Amino acid sequence: MLPHVTFEGVGHIYETGDGKNVCALDNINFSIKKGEFVAVLGPSGCGKSTLLRLLAGLFPATKGQVSIYDYPVAEPQSNTGIVFQKPTLLPWKNVLENVLFPIQYKQGRVSRKNKESAANMLNMVGLSEFSEHMPDQLSGGMQQRVGIARALLMDPEILIMDEPFSALDALTREQMGFELLDIWRQKPKTVLFITHSI
Repeated sequence: MLPHVTFEGVGHIYETGDGKNVCALDNINFSIKKGEFVAVLGPSGCGKSTLLRLLAGLFPATKGQVSIYDYPVAEPQSNTGIVFQKPTLLPWKNVLENVLFPIQYKQGRVSRKNKESAANMLNMVGLSEFSEHMPDQLSGGMQQRVGIARALLMDPEILIMDEPFSALDALTREQMGFELLDIWRQKPKTVLFITHSI
């Protein structure tokens, strides 16, 4: 069986305005199996987020190839969901509306089935009682769980997480780590988890 995600000889160089290019990644080689949870650990500035953006198809590698099921990633994929460092919730929409926003944006409307799926996602992340709350009424950890529910609603095969707990305090970060593993067990995905925290 083909690996789900493959990085083959991947490198990326950022061009700067002053002609001093910055090499963020060089000769990266690894693969991820379907349903595997892989954490990339490293200090700030070592290229972790570049790795994530290449898999997300936000820009191409300057060297080598990133593939999903042996197909090169050249642009954002519908089978890939992203959870960012900050949940980036829309402050004028309630929790349920924030979870549904990508579907509304993509399809132009939200069906009853979509609303039921969103409610199930909120239940899975432990926020069913907060569906009508506004983002500023939630703690940081709760907001991040809304971001996870939003990413999972589209049922992506691959979930990319860019230091999603970095802004949280140590206790909340640890709790969110356990909750994320529970969610992954309930709804298995291929996960690339970027972090600088052991």
